Amino acid sequence: MIRDFKEFTGVLFSFKENKLADALPVISRCFSDSRSRVCTIFTRSRSGHFRKIDQATLGHAHKKYNYQTMKTLVSCSSLYWQPGCLLPARLILRLPDPTTTTPQKGIVTGRVLDTEGKPLANAEIVVNNTQFYNHNILGRTDANGNYKLQLTPGSWYVRGTVKVSYDNQTYTIDLHPETEGAFAGTEGAVRNLQWKLTGAKPTEFGGSGYYGGLVEVYGDMVGGFFDTEAVELTLEPTGPLVDGSTGKTLVRKLVGGIIGQTLDVPLGRYRITARYLPTGQALVLRMRNKGSYQSSLTNSFEPAYAGATGSYKLTLEGRLP
Repeated sequence: MIRDFKEFTGVLFSFKENKLADALPVISRCFSDSRSRVCTIFTRSRSGHFRKIDQATLGHAHKKYNYQTMKTLVSCSSLYWQPGCLLPARLILRLPDPTTTTPQKGIVTGRVLDTEGKPLANAEIVVNNTQFYNHNILGRTDANGNYKLQLTPGSWYVRGTVKVSYDNQTYTIDLHPETEGAFAGTEGAVRNLQWKLTGAKPTEFGGSGYYGGLVEVYGDMVGGFFDTEAVELTLEPTGPLVDGSTGKTLVRKLVGGIIGQTLDVPLGRYRITARYLPTGQALVLRMRNKGSYQSSLTNSFEPAYAGATGSYKLTLEGRLP
């Protein structure tokens, strides 16, 4: 005798080497009988037909299931989605929480994820009024990265930040809004955000710049070196980046004239070297107006100006030896 029946819709995500490889719409139908809870997962083909790809008893010892949210992680030796086969290894069924996917009148909800797509707790959410300066509603995400804030009538937009301790500094990181644009407080909205290491920030509502940092190089006025636009920098991470991930060595040619620049470098601590491209000579470097010139320097990004948050840079001086 069936005592309970639930149907969930969601997306099946395939991961390869910890990166999202594929996504497939699915429907999961679950029921409870007198003995157990059973779920069957179906995928819809391009022709519109459903095909069963998994059936399992919830709570079975060798599988992990959560009946309330239907987050499912299972393993299978097959590399293909075949009828009757368990989901391939490294697949997870992620079904959206209705409270963060469906707008509710008078309420803004959303979820915040880190750079790896995991929930980001304790991120600060700021709901700004588009009509009145410094008129906003503040909140924070819970342990699951979710937030929910009551609105008043008006026009609103959402931004967010997260504070991170890194290399003896506290960084305030701007979060990227999944959806831009204002919304009516009476109608409510869903606004999800994510931490991004690089990329352009939204330009709406006075925004500008990049999520990565700026590196600028001044020529040595005393030494008579001004051609920074012909300089190539090599930036080698000396450890994890600000989000804990492994960075890559970057080789960038500067642009911008007397003050050479390279934009949107993932925040981290780097060992930096430089060479003058017309001759291939290595340059000597120092932090601007600090210390002596060296063949390389190692430093992390600093606030773009005193008291700045969300904007970071490295300012160097370079010259021929």
